[in-house]
Amino acid sequence: MIKRLHILAAFLIDQLRKELEAQGHNNTGELAESLRYEIKSTSDGYNIVFYGKDYAKFVNNGIRSGKWVSVMALAKWVEERGIASGDKEIKAAAFAIRQKIYNEGSPTRGAFAFTSNGRRTEFVEIVFAQNEDYILKELFAIFNDEITSRLDNVLAQNKAAFLASE
Repeated sequence: MIKRLHILAAFLIDQLRKELEAQGHNNTGELAESLRYEIKSTSDGYNIVFYGKDYAKFVNNGIRSGKWVSVMALAKWVEERGIASGDKEIKAAAFAIRQKIYNEGSPTRGAFAFTSNGRRTEFVEIVFAQNEDYILKELFAIFNDEITSRLDNVLAQNKAAFLASE
């Protein structure tokens, strides 16, 4: 059962990475590479917990207009993206982008030039919605097999106990 949950979770991580790339969020690959999962045992089953860099929430949800973003984070992004070079030019570009995000929110209208699928947000929701039928089918199969196996074990134990008592 656990092995099949790992297979399902790994599939979903792969799909999340593909959606990020299609949305154009592949500047350094750091966000995609940070995506991981853990399967946690609980008192009533298992949870698959997904993790990623802190800023994944901003990539997924966007940022509403009227909100100031970190100019330092933007400067790092500007430099990584090769938009500008040299401290003065990088700072100027970062402040300009910061103002644009403040005015328009993020993603900005210009950000859509980087997408190959027309989307720039909700990579998590999209992946889970697109794969909902597959996820449900797999989970049903995994837990159906587990219940069948447990029931078979109980029946075998009861049969052995019954035969031993004769």
